[in-house]
Amino acid sequence: SFRSCLIAFQNIVPVSLFISIESVKTIQTYFTAQDLDMYYKPLNATCVPKNRGSSDNLGQTEYVFPDKTRTLTQ
Repeated sequence: SFRSCLIAFQNIVPVSLFISIESVKTIQTYFTAQDLDMYYKPLNATCVPKNRGSSDNLGQTEYVFPDKTRTLTQ
């Protein structure tokens, strides 16, 4: 009984965990876009997150350099 439940539920937990993590990333992206501290007044531009994985790398970045195409380089 326990063994059959373990086999049946071993795929459900990772799927629900994946859905939870993706939901949190989506909410973080929304809050990043709405953050008034990330507003650049001279260009009248707000932060526009391009993907949901950006918040994972923010804590690990020390220096960010844009090149001539405005691509950010770590």
